[in-house]
Amino acid sequence: MRSKKADFNFVLLFAIVAGTAILVLSIYGAVRGGNLFRTAGQAEISASIDVITDPLQAGSFAAVSSKISFRQDTRINNRCDDYLGFGKNYIAVESESSALKDSANQLIEIPISNKYIFSEESYGTDFRLFSKPFELPYRVSDLLFISTLNYCLVSPPEEIAEEIIGLNMPNFGVELAGNNTCEEDSIRVCFGYGEDCNMTVDGQCNDCDSEFEYGVVKKDGDSLYYAGNLLFGAIISDPDLYECNVKRLLFRTSMIANVYAQKTDLMNMRDCNTLLKTDLEVFGRMTLSAKLENLDELYDFAKSLDKKENRESCKIW
Repeated sequence: MRSKKADFNFVLLFAIVAGTAILVLSIYGAVRGGNLFRTAGQAEISASIDVITDPLQAGSFAAVSSKISFRQDTRINNRCDDYLGFGKNYIAVESESSALKDSANQLIEIPISNKYIFSEESYGTDFRLFSKPFELPYRVSDLLFISTLNYCLVSPPEEIAEEIIGLNMPNFGVELAGNNTCEEDSIRVCFGYGEDCNMTVDGQCNDCDSEFEYGVVKKDGDSLYYAGNLLFGAIISDPDLYECNVKRLLFRTSMIANVYAQKTDLMNMRDCNTLLKTDLEVFGRMTLSAKLENLDELYDFAKSLDKKENRESCKIW
């Protein structure tokens, strides 16, 4: 005769095993669901950066600044692709805690095609944003800079120093004779020469109001050529991101030059003659095939275009 005690033990054992399995599945589901919610939340933040930065388009202003704050250390991953010329930035937000907990954490990138975003890949809670226009010589687009590190501009030109101070950006300080607004842990960016420099800006414009209107930013063994407001992109970006965004900008510059060249035909038909068509066509070809090393040539050609346009009775841009 079978023992009821044995039956009881078997039923109890079955209940324990089944209960454990259900508990494990519940925990797995909760963790997986949490990962999905976290990933979805990060994707939502990434997408919101596109919206948040819309008001930062400089427009008619020389520069505009703002701030984004997170509750925990966060990194804004920024990838650039110059596919088909216009290209895109791909933004993904990752918190430091999620990266440490899950090394296989899959970031969801949000493509942004209408902005040129220069940034670092470092963790922080406060990110300073500012934008400046890119003109060559006509307005091409706005440059958007996102930074959480501290920078100290050592002996910059007067106009750059005044602008940085006026924008009130705590992570960008200025060190001049008798005036130092830099934080102690700042990355030192020396214009020309200086002591204990993390990077140097070598101005190379001879026929300009300032020698630093174009030149080279030298850091970590790399030389990043810049012109105009691209200076700040060269300072805060890694070489690959910087070069990709510059290629996108030059492609856009070329397309706009072609549009303006066609506009001259319409102006001539309306008895508002202009002699800039050939120059614009040449400039369009130059910018389409240019490399970073050619930025100084493009800048000089653009200045000559601007002088000619200013002498015209009918303006193209």
